[in-house]
Order: sequence, then structure tokens, then C-alpha cells
Amino acid sequence: MRITEADEMGATDKEKLHTSESAAAVSVIMSIYNCALYLAEAIESILGQTFTDWEIIICDDGSSDDSLSVAVRYAEQYPGKIRVIRLEKNSGQAVARNRCLALAKGKYVATMDGDDTCDPERLKKEYDFLEKHPEVDFIGTGMTIFDEDGVWGASIPKENPEAKDFTKGMPFCAATCLFRREALEAVGGYREEAKYRRLEDVDLFVRLYAHGFTGMNIREPLYDYREYRATLGRRSLRVRLKRAVYVSEIAKLLKLPAWMSLFGVRDLLVGLLPRGLYRALHHLKYRSENEKKTAARVILSFDDGRKDQAETARYLKEQGVPAVFNITTGYIEGRCPHIASVPPMSTEDVRWLAGQPLFEVASHGDMHENTVLDIAAGRENIFEMLGTEPAGIGFASPDSKMSPAFVERHEEQLKKLGFSYVRTGSSVRTMRAVRIFLRKFGRVVHWPILYRIAYGESLADASEKFCFTSVPVMADTTLKEVKTIVDLAARRGKVCVLMFHSISGDGSTDLWTWDRGRFEELVRYLKDRQAEGKLAVTTMEF
Repeated sequence: MRITEADEMGATDKEKLHTSESAAAVSVIMSIYNCALYLAEAIESILGQTFTDWEIIICDDGSSDDSLSVAVRYAEQYPGKIRVIRLEKNSGQAVARNRCLALAKGKYVATMDGDDTCDPERLKKEYDFLEKHPEVDFIGTGMTIFDEDGVWGASIPKENPEAKDFTKGMPFCAATCLFRREALEAVGGYREEAKYRRLEDVDLFVRLYAHGFTGMNIREPLYDYREYRATLGRRSLRVRLKRAVYVSEIAKLLKLPAWMSLFGVRDLLVGLLPRGLYRALHHLKYRSENEKKTAARVILSFDDGRKDQAETARYLKEQGVPAVFNITTGYIEGRCPHIASVPPMSTEDVRWLAGQPLFEVASHGDMHENTVLDIAAGRENIFEMLGTEPAGIGFASPDSKMSPAFVERHEEQLKKLGFSYVRTGSSVRTMRAVRIFLRKFGRVVHWPILYRIAYGESLADASEKFCFTSVPVMADTTLKEVKTIVDLAARRGKVCVLMFHSISGDGSTDLWTWDRGRFEELVRYLKDRQAEGKLAVTTMEF
């Protein structure tokens, strides 16, 4: 294996290093400096990608440890896939990455740090996204944060960063990104001047935006960022001052209002914080993001056991989307037909639902009442209908009349009846009169913000394990209103239970029948948000 030596001004002939017959689709560039202890893990995480049409170009930035030796060993094992160059002295990431860019042949360029790792699906998901979205020039992802004790946090970036976001911080996790190579070439790569050292990443992204290029983020964490506890918070006040001054340059380059330069003051204030306080705030911020990442859930909950729900269940099965079906046994058996204007599903339908791994069958009482006798009878009749007695079963309160306060007071009794959880009506715990008014007024004007305020308290904490409140989806509920409450749950890391009754495309005017077209669009929306890592669609038994 030949190592090409280069000084800080340039590298030798790239043709001597390019040994493959055709260019790889993705060039992964790595600037490495004194990371011998972790470099093998970083390279192995690329070798383990499900997307295999890549090359790795590594530039050793004058390391004094064994980083170069580790890189060379891998280059010898994977000739034509991994190439190594070396700078004689440490020149900074901008210089090293530009040397890698000069050798890159791929249609796309991915960045990677020498002490981090990435998810096996990272390159595939980024590549597929850019192939499907030619209007987007680079794509980033979320990332988990880990240290000597393992994963402790996450950074979940904004999906569609705007130019103004750069004045407040970095809206991309830089090392996670995949770029169209022509975009990087159009802005001249990284600026190597000393004034941009430690700012090279944000400066690159700002100039990309200034040139009219567009970036987006896949919020799903597909990159693992290594943080060093011993050095956290050591960024000097001088570097903070550079960043503060650079914010004014950001405002000029992106043609933002001059007052937005004032956001640079925040960097100075952060630099003045005691190191211990900075570390505490840092962990609070990213630990919270990690909790949101793992907590946000959306549950599709269908009441009564209506015949059209069997058709809806088959559609959801095709889409791979879980759901909960709350069965009123007296309705199924024809003993209380008054509860709905549509016929019930059959006993065979109920058994089919119970046999599907995607779905959960819960009790909705026997005669659609909230008495202890009816609740107990509904549970027993479900077991008889299914021919089995599950270890636990949920209960959905008919007409949502069982208040969360009642459930809390009688939790032990309900558990003794054999229920693993209770799903009840939408919660109104604060500003009761205002929220009830907003619910009624919202059904007239259909402003999504009113829906969010009215039902925001119905979102459950991830720590909740027994009592869940629901958000009703009625005939006149708009898709935008439902998306609003779903997005609120995703942002807050909450559990959102959407309560449905019938789904139909026949133009029904029934109060509890939602349009099938809206429902199918909602399912697509939920699947997209789940793929981005914003939330998970689950059953109640998550």
C-alpha cells in the first residue's frame, strides 16, 4: 500500500491513488488526528453499511499516535475501496477534508469523524433520500451521543432548517451529512483561513445556503457521536468570541436582518459559564432529546367493534401499522345494537384481529356501560369469545365517561379485575372552562392551534403505564388538526392516543365516521414520521 505524503499546500497526483475501475456512488471522507484507539470502530461501521457502493478517503492530519498505521492496515485489506493520504503536520480539519475532496470521485460525499460510528442503514437512507429528492442538495440525520459509560443523549435536528436558524446555532449535525459533490465544489469546499478554524463546519453550511443550495434532516439518529467527558466544556472564550463575531457574517451572507447578529452574544455568555454548570446544562438538553426520541408514541384506537373496522384492519395490516380494537361484546353478539348506526363485526373478525401480531384486542365493556359489573362482564365475554385468557387486557371506557381522576382513585380495583391499563376520555385538568369552550368553538372554525390547545393535556407522559386519555377524531375533524396534535406529541416526547369509531369513504354524515381518504393520508403521514425517527406507532401494550 502506497501512502501519498502531502504538505499543507497540496497532495500528490490523485490518479496514482485511484485504483478502482469505476467511481463509487459515495465517497466517504475522513479527517483523522490522534484517534488510533477508536479509528477501527469508525472504519468498521462503514464496512458494515447495507449500502456498499462507497469508497473511503482518509487524510491523516499529522497524527502523533498510531492513527496512520491503523488507516494503512485497512487500506491494504481493502485496496480500491480505502485510500490514505497524509499531511506532514497538523493543519486542521478544513485542510485535511479539502485534500480528501480533491480525490473524491463519488456522485455524493459523506463526512465521517475518525472516532465516531454510524448506523448500518445510514448511507442507504441518505442515498435513497437524495435520489428521490433532486431538489435537496445535502441531507443530515439525528445522532446519539455516547461517552465512556455508553449512550446518554441524542441530538434530533430540525427537519427543514431555515437560513435564520444558523444565527442561533448549528441546525445540522455536520458529521452525519451526505452532500451532492457538485454543491461542495460550487462553494470551494471548506475555507482554510485561520479565522475559520473551529468554525469550518458551520461556515460551509452557511455558504451552501448563501449559494442557494438546500439541506434537510432525517430526524432518525443514524450516527453515533463520541463525546469525551474530560474535555467537555473546554472550548475557550477566544473560540466563543470567534463564533459570536461570525454570527454577523452569517447575517450578511444569508441577507438576514442586521439585528439577528445579536444572537452571537449568546455564545459569549455561554463561554462565561462555569464549566460544571455548562456540563450540567449540556447534559440536560441532550438527555431530554434522547427521552423524546424514545418516548413519542401514537396509538390508533378503534371503539365498539364496528364492521367497517375489520376492513380498516386489513388495510392497516397491508401498511404494517399497529392498532388497538376495543370490543363491546354485547354489541358483537346483538344484545345492544343501539350503540351505533352501523352493524358490528363478527365473532370471527374479533378472533382474526386477536391473531394478528400487529393488533391488540381490548375490552370496551359488555353493554357499553361504565359500571363495575359491565366492565367485569365485558372482560369475561372477551375471553370466552377468543377462547383464551390473556395474561393482561386493556379496558377502553365507553363514551369516555370514566374520568382520569376516577381511574387514579380506583387503579388497584381495576387491576384486580385483570386490566393492564385503562384508556379513557380526553383530559381537562387545567383551565377547564376555557378548554371545553375551545373544543366546541374549534369544531366550528377548525383552527389547528385551537385543537392543539384543547387536547394538549390529553397527551400522556411516557412514564405513564396505566391510565391513558384519548383524543377524539370525529366526522368534522380535519386532517390538519390531527397532524397538529401528532406533531405536538412528537416534539414533547408524549403518548398520543387517537380515538376512532368508523372509517368510511361513502360520504356518511355519522358523527363518529371519519373519511377514508383522510385516514389513509394520516397513515402515510405517520409512517413517514416514524421512518424519520420522530415517533413510533404502537399498540397500547408498548
